[in-house]
Amino acid sequence: MGVKRGSRWERHKWVDRVALLAVAVSIGSTQAVPGPWQGPQIVAPATRRTAPEAVLSGAVLRASDDAVIPFKTILLRSVSSRTHDFRVRNDLAGRYQFTVPDGVYRVELEPSSALLTYHRANVEVKAGVRHSVNIYPAFHTGTADTVYGDIALPDQDVHYDQFPVEGDLDLAIQYDRSGHRGGLTTYEGAYCVLTFDTLTIMARTIRLDTGTLLATAEGTIRVDMDGEIIKAPAIQRASQLDLDVRGRTLRVAIADHVEERHF
Repeated sequence: MGVKRGSRWERHKWVDRVALLAVAVSIGSTQAVPGPWQGPQIVAPATRRTAPEAVLSGAVLRASDDAVIPFKTILLRSVSSRTHDFRVRNDLAGRYQFTVPDGVYRVELEPSSALLTYHRANVEVKAGVRHSVNIYPAFHTGTADTVYGDIALPDQDVHYDQFPVEGDLDLAIQYDRSGHRGGLTTYEGAYCVLTFDTLTIMARTIRLDTGTLLATAEGTIRVDMDGEIIKAPAIQRASQLDLDVRGRTLRVAIADHVEERHF
């Protein structure tokens, strides 16, 4: 006897086939069943580590009385690497500041109608350390008011000598006139300035042994060490100061007493 279409046996057979198909699909599939929607995922960007930087600051000052010279452009040019040059304008108080990678830099002043071209020794700055260099430029003499009108006065002759010390560091001397005798070079003038790294020494006369780089400053002496104008009685009363550049030592002799400072 034949089975009628739609009978109970045929319905069970159809259900069994559907169940087997579902089991096969679930076994062959490796895709996880998604859970409830949690919103968009936010992936934090990879953190880029930056090298620590150094800070170089200071002021532009008049050497005779430390009067500030505002609104000048200071240039910082890298000597020891291929980093870009840096430029900043000082403020009303004469102050400036750079934040730069560590290395050796040349500090310059942008040309100005009031100031002569400025040079000093290179400066080494180290990451994570604050360094200070005050800048003491020389001025143009200016003009004289005469019955024929304003006449430009001749500027003093300002010259520069530079000597290598170690690596990219050098010693620089700014002077009006110089002479050589007995293995020593004597520098003189109103703008007589010796610079090495962050040290600045101003005096009427500076004598330098160019072989050993031992220097002696004489006359009225002013010392600026890492941005600090040294006003210690020993230096203020001294008529002579000895500098050992390679040993980074200042020696001041007063009577039978010698005072040393290291930088």
